[in-house]
Amino acid sequence: MDLPFPDQPWYRFEAFPIGPHLPPSRKAKGYTPEMCIPIYPNSNHPTGREPVHPERPFPYGNCYHWIATKVRIRVRGRPEGFDETNAISLSTKTELLMGSTFRNDYLRAMENADVQSRPAAYDHGDAIPRPSMGRPPRSAVGDAESASHRQEDDMDAASVSSRSSRSGRSIRRPMTSVEDIMAMDIFTGPAEDLYLVPLVDLWPELANNLKEEDIPSPLELYREIEMIQE
Repeated sequence: MDLPFPDQPWYRFEAFPIGPHLPPSRKAKGYTPEMCIPIYPNSNHPTGREPVHPERPFPYGNCYHWIATKVRIRVRGRPEGFDETNAISLSTKTELLMGSTFRNDYLRAMENADVQSRPAAYDHGDAIPRPSMGRPPRSAVGDAESASHRQEDDMDAASVSSRSSRSGRSIRRPMTSVEDIMAMDIFTGPAEDLYLVPLVDLWPELANNLKEEDIPSPLELYREIEMIQE
């Protein structure tokens, strides 16, 4: 997202964290654990979905691409730059196939969420007492609200990464000077709320810096982001 000027202390990126386990269900969004893609040599999947094959051997056997994991991050710069010789990447064809797979998952998730949002249907012939007013009893409302809050507590990486406060923004005067134009920072993007964007270190040499048993869950990152942004 930022142009790679060598003197920058960090660079903005959009990242898609991978998980060392199946993703959790997110009923409010309609997501289910099978909405993921294993990364070869991992071939375990609830429905037998084929794994993706990176262009270089992937050093871990327990990882998955999850649906809806995009987050915005800042990658800490290095004076010597980054050697991508041993970086692990996906081919354009593989990325397109993944996109097609996740599009189908998104459609199913929308259907699941629609079903979840529908009111329960009752047989009017059943002897079920009905409240005299047009709204449900208070206890039922409270239970529904609590369930809703619990569902919304589930992390949505796409929404968490873009959440920020704009209520305190002041109205700016028209730009009339060179200083005003330079303040736009057109080469690195806006500098507002940067303290809300995680700052991370990047190592292209995965196997040299991370053991399989130490791979963290993306849920940990999302919790940290939520804590920062609260």
